[in-house]
Amino acid sequence: MAPIGSQTAQVLRQAETIRAGLKTQRLQDLYKRILLNDLELALDKKIEQDLWNSAFKSQIDFLRQKARDKKCTSKNEVQAVLTLFLETASGFYIQLLQELCMTYDLDLPGHARSSHLGLLDDGDVNSSSKRPHTQSCYYVCQDCLVHLGDIARYCDDATQAEVFYRHALVLVPSNGQPYNQLAILASARGDHLGTVYFYCRSIAVKNQFPAASTNLHKTFNKISSCHNTHSSSLSMGAISKAEFIHLFLQFHSAIYLVQDLSEAKKLQIRLVEEFKVVLRQNLLSSGELVRLLTICLFTLFHIRTGGAEELEEFDCISKDEEESWIMGLELTVEMFIASVCWAIDHLQEDDQPRDNSLLTLPLISVFCQWVAANASSLWREDLVKEERVWSNFASLLNLLPAKLNFNPETCDIPLKEDWELHSFLPLRSAHRKLSFTIHKSKVEDEMAHRINRLIKFGTRLASNFPRVLSKVEDLSTGLAHFSLRTDSSSPDNEVREQMVHIKEGGGQKYLKLEHKPREQIVHDGAGVGGISSLLT
Repeated sequence: MAPIGSQTAQVLRQAETIRAGLKTQRLQDLYKRILLNDLELALDKKIEQDLWNSAFKSQIDFLRQKARDKKCTSKNEVQAVLTLFLETASGFYIQLLQELCMTYDLDLPGHARSSHLGLLDDGDVNSSSKRPHTQSCYYVCQDCLVHLGDIARYCDDATQAEVFYRHALVLVPSNGQPYNQLAILASARGDHLGTVYFYCRSIAVKNQFPAASTNLHKTFNKISSCHNTHSSSLSMGAISKAEFIHLFLQFHSAIYLVQDLSEAKKLQIRLVEEFKVVLRQNLLSSGELVRLLTICLFTLFHIRTGGAEELEEFDCISKDEEESWIMGLELTVEMFIASVCWAIDHLQEDDQPRDNSLLTLPLISVFCQWVAANASSLWREDLVKEERVWSNFASLLNLLPAKLNFNPETCDIPLKEDWELHSFLPLRSAHRKLSFTIHKSKVEDEMAHRINRLIKFGTRLASNFPRVLSKVEDLSTGLAHFSLRTDSSSPDNEVREQMVHIKEGGGQKYLKLEHKPREQIVHDGAGVGGISSLLT
């Protein structure tokens, strides 16, 4: 039988726990009342953050630490309390989310209101509540979804956690926290590409998550310190998907951290060739290709702007940063060239294009958006104006309409890669003309929209930068033929549009040549009008 003193001490500890629990419950009720009656005040006072940290997070952290303590003699009891507390927290935030929707008359994407399920009656919208801005409502609802994702993660339910995080980022894609949490999930399952990608996304948004920069820095330091001797000893072309991703991330670690640049140059040269290999072996999905390109674009954005929201380049950068920028740009352009060549080869082989033959088109489309959105700075780089960058692209543009029953009337709407990269700062200018309020396009229509966008980009490029690309239109069929730059000494360059009469076989075809007058083109190929027109 236990001593009386020890029994009393145990009861006192239980009483203290109950007392603390009552205070927590009271705090939850008070904060919820403020959120449901004056949301703008609640945001101003950071009520939602304090609610999570004081009423839930601190207790969760305490119990999790206690459960991991090897010296703890009551692990089962602590784990039971933790499980119960997590269930309570989840129930609280699900109910809070429902009450926010009812109080402020919200319809959230992917979230069914209780009234729609016949569980609760919305009744009248609370007229006594101050009507907050819709964006403020979405911000608080996003926080609720993130907390629900965190709770699911603490319960070791990574699948459910990802569902909550993805719903959260759809609500306010310009907030970085959901991306940071997705990076944590990716890291936990050993997905290094996903980890770096989501940290990059968490940083390159209007409201970046403060811890994301530190997290990415730590991740890159870890990657750079884990030199894969097995990968470096492989002969060219004998590489797995995991090894390629490791080399790719090692390269970006070096140029992001601006260290080991001589080694980075070796990695860059090798990556150019290995990228062709992984394409040829179909080791990467379309989504993974877009993630690779996104990391490239983020790193270039970071070097040039330091991650500033205004996208204004630094007046001067260090010699090492300039070297990092050039290496990053070279790899990005080489990936574009390889992707274009891969698409051409597969489209020429297949009478009826399959999904596999169109694998690289999303990457190509995102690259073209990036060029359009950043033309003022990119067009100062000689690399971007080289013939080899655009010669195969012209061939691809000529091949796509003939192979895919191209419909020139399709509209510019957000595609899968646009939704994935919504609010990504390096593409912000390109995304401004897209309406993200409309429903997503049908899967079967996406390719036609994507091809239409590429043709339009090629047309604008030919119209505003004829030293790079030219376009001749067949008036009888409406199809266009793209080719490399026209001869600058030709009198054709003195006119905006000219009808060209050519002979083909025994018949005749009338073509319209599109390019600008010579005097409108700056010698470096970046006229002011041309830059802005790439986005119109």
